[in-house]
Amino acid sequence: MNTFFYGCSYREDPVKAKIFPFMMSKKTDSISFQDCRFGVQPSKEKTARISLWKELRVASVYTLEASFYGKQAGETKTHYSIQDLLDIGKNLMLNLRDYMWEEEEVGRQGVRSELAIKKESMIREIQERAEKE
Repeated sequence: MNTFFYGCSYREDPVKAKIFPFMMSKKTDSISFQDCRFGVQPSKEKTARISLWKELRVASVYTLEASFYGKQAGETKTHYSIQDLLDIGKNLMLNLRDYMWEEEEVGRQGVRSELAIKKESMIREIQERAEKE
């Protein structure tokens, strides 16, 4: 059920790999952060995601998975419509823009943007969730 990300574990900064999927889950209810998984399983060693992660050592390498069935909110299950899938793609691009733009702006201007402040808040929320697990 749902749409979610697979990401890699990043020992140096475990929260870093979770920021983009978390931002995406805040943008649309079609993405379930709770269903996202971050780790490297031996059976997935030859996938592009793991190969890129190992070779480039970047935290932001993901696989986006969407259930054929659809999404579940509480007890309500719904099939994805074509519009739902288009909206997921649109939100993915908007989220990527926000994620990348914020990094660029801080580097260019040396100031914290509104997005940087939101990202810090999201990082704290991810850390709090991790502590509860």
